[in-house]
Amino acid sequence: MYGNSQSKVKISDNKVIIFGMYGLELPISNIENIQLSDTIPEIITKTNGFNSGNVKKGYFDLKYFGESHLLINSGNPPYLIISAKNAKKVILNLENAKETKRLFNEIKKQLSL
Repeated sequence: MYGNSQSKVKISDNKVIIFGMYGLELPISNIENIQLSDTIPEIITKTNGFNSGNVKKGYFDLKYFGESHLLINSGNPPYLIISAKNAKKVILNLENAKETKRLFNEIKKQLSL
């Protein structure tokens, strides 16, 4: 099923580009903060998106964060939490912890340039 497929992420032209269902382009210059977390706030409701067991993609209302853009497998921490200017929080993880941490370090490196 298309929705269950892992999101692909690329950093190119000073943007974080997430491909696939509910993908997005986020300019590096808009990122205010990134962090890795083993948990995310409680999901209150799906506002627009795909929710199939652990796979959640789209817009969800989260306790403390409000409406956020999720691209996660909730059984596979850590989660990369991106706070951007004038945007919803983006929370994503990749196929395994090593890949998620690699992406975190790659974005952090871009932010320090």
